[in-house]
Amino acid sequence: MKFKFVSVLVVVQLCFLSTGSWAGNSVSSVPTAELPTVGTSSVSTLANPSSAPDDVTLLAPKITKSVVTILCGNKQGTAWAINTELTTQQKSQGFKSYLVTNHHVIADCTQNTNVTLILSDKSRQQGSVFTWDETTDLAGILTTADLPSLNWQGSLPLQGYWVGV
Repeated sequence: MKFKFVSVLVVVQLCFLSTGSWAGNSVSSVPTAELPTVGTSSVSTLANPSSAPDDVTLLAPKITKSVVTILCGNKQGTAWAINTELTTQQKSQGFKSYLVTNHHVIADCTQNTNVTLILSDKSRQQGSVFTWDETTDLAGILTTADLPSLNWQGSLPLQGYWVGV
């Protein structure tokens, strides 16, 4: 079984910055005030982030419930639940989780914004493409599924840090 590491969170952390909005010019027309904001979490540092993990089998069970498969037309990809504070309007519409994926995964679903999510228990949920940026190849998806978020751990990455895919 293959597992993808959550290296995209590095990009997300840098793109959201402190404003809670996507960096760059978003193709979607979502006002910044409607975007979820990055939640706060405790930060711990990794012993040696430039080295590969000693045992990946211990990491996978900790992140499996936060990772979903996305189906969009004939394409599929993955997304990760991130620690965000959804807006009051999003919560009132029943949304509980915000997922980050790549734009190329959802590119064919930006007109009707509907995607299918396959959760770790193999159940299917609907997701709604909320925002995207073709230039940075990032996209945000809202879902009514209540998924545990992945929290950033460690310091900001430096060139040479280990990344697994």
